[in-house]
Amino acid sequence: MKRNNIRIWCLGLCLLCCAVLLAGCPGLSDWAYHLPNAYSIVRANNVDIRLIKENDTGTGGTTVVESHIKAFCYNASFIGLQRVPVDDAGEFNANDYADEDLEYYLIDAFKDEVLGPYTCEEYAIQCQEHNVGDLCEWIGTDTKPSGEEHEKHLY
Repeated sequence: MKRNNIRIWCLGLCLLCCAVLLAGCPGLSDWAYHLPNAYSIVRANNVDIRLIKENDTGTGGTTVVESHIKAFCYNASFIGLQRVPVDDAGEFNANDYADEDLEYYLIDAFKDEVLGPYTCEEYAIQCQEHNVGDLCEWIGTDTKPSGEEHEKHLY
């Protein structure tokens, strides 16, 4: 009987340790996608997805465009962003918006210049006026992007 109690106690302790380890790892889906000139799209959770300018140590950075970035595209000089709009209180619902309500940003990665927010049409005009050239396809932030530039970091 005493041996069974010890087994049950050990099993319970193992299950508790597993639960603590899994609960203590909220960053399992965190990632950063490195872009030109030390910019990164950083996902800290499914809501906090922002553009940062990395600091010299590579362990964090300064926020350039706040959450919630829905998609991004880029080339060697420019970064394009689609951002879910926020209300007057600074709140947003990542699932409750119309595509035509998205805010668009254009970032000149070498001048460190942020242009926007724009509508989709205004964004296209800005791309032409700034001779942006070809940007890659839009890369969604709902899942971890893939590519050579992608590395996992926990900020």
